[in-house]
Amino acid sequence: MKIQIDHILPFVEQKDLDNQIDRIDSLRSQVLNKSGAGADFLGWLDLPNEAQKHLDSILAVASEIRQEKAALICIGIGGSYLGARAV
Repeated sequence: MKIQIDHILPFVEQKDLDNQIDRIDSLRSQVLNKSGAGADFLGWLDLPNEAQKHLDSILAVASEIRQEKAALICIGIGGSYLGARAV
């Protein structure tokens, strides 16, 4: 994970960034270790490594749906990965 800060430099002084380095490092560690608040919502971190494991199952379900249904409607809530689950 990399934080790109080039575009904020005109608006934030370097000393202010330097004062936040320890906090940023701590928060980054919490995200990567899945130990901070909201850790149960960090499944997307594993997605690049886990997607291939689930691909065959996803393709099989997609094939079944195509054979049995004329359409699939997924109602979401505007960007949340929980949208389809919540509805």
